[in-house]
Amino acid sequence: MTADKFMIEGFRHVLGGHCESSSMRDVLEYIGLPLSEPVVFGLDATMGFSFFKAQTADSLPLLIGGKQSTITDKSLACRVLGVNITEEQFQSAERAWDRSKELLLENNPLLIRIEMAYLPYIQLPKGEFFGGHIMSLVGFDEQNAFLYERDRKNPVELPIDILKKARSSKEDKWFPPRNVHYILRKKPKRPPLSAALKLAIQQTVKNMLAASMNSLGLQGMKMFIQSIPSWRELLGKKAAVTLELLYGYIEEFGTGGALFRNLFGDFLEELIHHPDITSGPRPWKPEELTLVEDQLILIRQSAQNWTQFALEIKRTVDEGKQDCVNYLNLEKLENIGWKILELEEIAFRNLNKIRV
Repeated sequence: MTADKFMIEGFRHVLGGHCESSSMRDVLEYIGLPLSEPVVFGLDATMGFSFFKAQTADSLPLLIGGKQSTITDKSLACRVLGVNITEEQFQSAERAWDRSKELLLENNPLLIRIEMAYLPYIQLPKGEFFGGHIMSLVGFDEQNAFLYERDRKNPVELPIDILKKARSSKEDKWFPPRNVHYILRKKPKRPPLSAALKLAIQQTVKNMLAASMNSLGLQGMKMFIQSIPSWRELLGKKAAVTLELLYGYIEEFGTGGALFRNLFGDFLEELIHHPDITSGPRPWKPEELTLVEDQLILIRQSAQNWTQFALEIKRTVDEGKQDCVNYLNLEKLENIGWKILELEEIAFRNLNKIRV
């Protein structure tokens, strides 16, 4: 750190699979709560399924997501870990940056929302935006802000004027970043992790089995699969960009692969062997651990099928290019989809037996 450059000291970045859980993991470790990314992801209980259909003629015909919520000031991971999370939102990009600098100088690393299209190392399809990207902001100098990206070892140097535009962008109608940042502060005490993990599983089960809208959870997945036979007509001239994005949202765009199912599987696997679960306060019963272990097998199988689904989409685009709609193997995609639905319905109905 020099007179004209400030960096939070002692901040450790670990490469991760998902922007939100990776950034949160790093900040939690900095404030004294070292955890793996899969445990942070699982504890926040945001995994689910979302099916988006076009609202206007200009929109893409359809998209999917592997989460049903994102970080908020009601973050379950923070609540169950005994962490105060404060959300601050600003009308002005200038005021947002001034406040961020104040907090950084007090040694508060920040989780910030940012429009991905402004990041020079990320290439989104032309005209596409995503304002829900999360990064950790850890320093600045006169020209640049210093942020950590989930899959980059060293801090990203982003010009401050670009950062301001990226934080205040309104291009993404679904997830505008709104000049938001989050501050995490550790409380003196935290609840037993064994109970926290059960709460997180219950919320994830609710996401899948009892979602508030038909387009979410298993019902949303069913709607998505039922749409597949009509894709040639539905996708039309937007087939190439829609399929390219579908592949990305399943396999590459910060999901950890397989529409977040790899991360959720890693969470369940670590849970089974975690010392707080097997021998800490309020340890789980052996039959509960066996139940989770059995469902882990199904989640891993579901993840493999999601990757197979994504690779079939990628093959279609690679071979067909702009004519890819005529290369679609709709029957194969539909069959994979129904297999995924079957696996996840069994897994989450069984996980519903886990009680606090």
